[in-house]
Amino acid sequence: TFLALTENEKDRGLIIQQGGAKACILLANNGNEEGKTQAAQALAKIAITNNPEIAFPGQRCLEVVRPLIQLLHVEKTGLQNFESLMALTNLAQVSDSVRNRIVKEKGIPAIENYLFEDHDMIRRAAAECMCNLIVNEEVFESHLRENDKVKLLTVLCGMEDPDLVQACAGTLAILSHNEIACKKITAVSTYFDSFLHHIRGVIFNLYCICSIESTSQIRAHINLKMHLLYAGYCFAIYTCNTNGTNTACDICDIICSQCFDHHLCVP
Repeated sequence: TFLALTENEKDRGLIIQQGGAKACILLANNGNEEGKTQAAQALAKIAITNNPEIAFPGQRCLEVVRPLIQLLHVEKTGLQNFESLMALTNLAQVSDSVRNRIVKEKGIPAIENYLFEDHDMIRRAAAECMCNLIVNEEVFESHLRENDKVKLLTVLCGMEDPDLVQACAGTLAILSHNEIACKKITAVSTYFDSFLHHIRGVIFNLYCICSIESTSQIRAHINLKMHLLYAGYCFAIYTCNTNGTNTACDICDIICSQCFDHHLCVP
């Protein structure tokens, strides 16, 4: 019944006012499997179109996480997967407490699995969810370990879906504050050229890390030497063509000067 009522977006605010969201949380944690699934999907629909802090005040913001993650299963429909990912994306921006709950409920592996999904909208929703989750310390650290998480994000930046690229580039921009992540990004040389124009923040972070005296080892990394300089040129050309300003050329000059000063290349 609640699932049917939430189909109309205009009715969802009234459902929240009448305590429907609270009732759905109870139903999603009790009863038979079909009832739990329908209640969880109703919660997802509510979380997608309403401010989670209003729809699920206080502790309820944490309680709604488990039912949503249970929708991230191969036995559920694609629509249920998609709506769950969108709902978790909204929830993940509420607070680190919510992000910690998503981690605790083992939501990260489930979300990451959908980055391999063939369906464009589901894959995009997973990427947007990870972009909001990457600020969590545990999620951030997991990308620095021996795995292909950063490589996957870099490869996805070469896809044709602009929203997918934007989400992955945003995640990489945050990760690129760490020099280990920068090494991982530049190591994916096959795809590096294809996503340079989408990751201005990453380029700036690469530049800043290479300007720090204590990071001599990363400055000596041959891949970073070449890619940093090329990134500066590409960024300048792209911005000049887009905005028609001299700002990009000035940025390029700064980057190149730093490369010369730190012997990353020769004039």
